Amino acid sequence: MDHEINVYQRVSDNVCNVSSTIFGKNVKDIYSNINKSIHSPRDKLCLILDGISRNYNERFDLDLDNNTIKDIVSYIDYIKKPLGYINAICFVLGYVISTGGIEIDNNIFLDIKSRILPMIQSDSRINEADLIRYTRYIINLKKIKNKK
Repeated sequence: MDHEINVYQRVSDNVCNVSSTIFGKNVKDIYSNINKSIHSPRDKLCLILDGISRNYNERFDLDLDNNTIKDIVSYIDYIKKPLGYINAICFVLGYVISTGGIEIDNNIFLDIKSRILPMIQSDSRINEADLIRYTRYIINLKKIKNKK
């Protein structure tokens, strides 16, 4: 049975201004269903980050609670480049590797590299350099977020 993600209840309060329920067993389903239902780039990215965070949390036991997922999604407001160019999978994994934007945790990076990266190749074309780049990006976004 498909996993239900009720974005309005879990994320939209304080982060996303959307009310939608997204279904998807995997990342491709999440992208497909969001693209059919949401038109704003911000809202799409919000839902995609939420969906990937929950999907990967369940699949790979990333220890992401609702508050952590809300924090991941809240970084949208600090992104300067067009939101459509953000790789949401790298964004979520970069957040995890950076321990919430604090610093790169080499043990987490090695775990994701060996345990998760090989399993998500069907979802994406992510490599180690992408993970490091997004991890640094999250750390920089955290600095910007803390200044405001």
